[in-house]
Amino acid sequence: MKSRQRQLFDRRLSFELAAFYNKFKGLQASVADVSGTTGAVLVSIANVGGAVSKGIELESRLRLTRQLSAGLELSILDSYYTNYRNAGGSAYDVALGHPIVDLTGAKTRYAPD
Repeated sequence: MKSRQRQLFDRRLSFELAAFYNKFKGLQASVADVSGTTGAVLVSIANVGGAVSKGIELESRLRLTRQLSAGLELSILDSYYTNYRNAGGSAYDVALGHPIVDLTGAKTRYAPD
């Protein structure tokens, strides 16, 4: 992570900008497989390959008076799987008859939009 901080106007205005890039290998997540004998979907935890998470964060603070300040924070995140071929499908996927889906290149689950 790289970070830069700047203060202006006698420290009444401050900014901090941070950028990050994380590459995960051997990421553990839920994987699904269909049993050859019963056709049941078996879900377990396994290494799924990898993912990338990158983004920037900006934080600013303006001191209006000694007792009052205002701030603004902004985050931008891009997070996706680089290899996740045997992911257990969502409830919607399962309803469509796809209990196993390939999420390679898809946004990571639970990452904010």
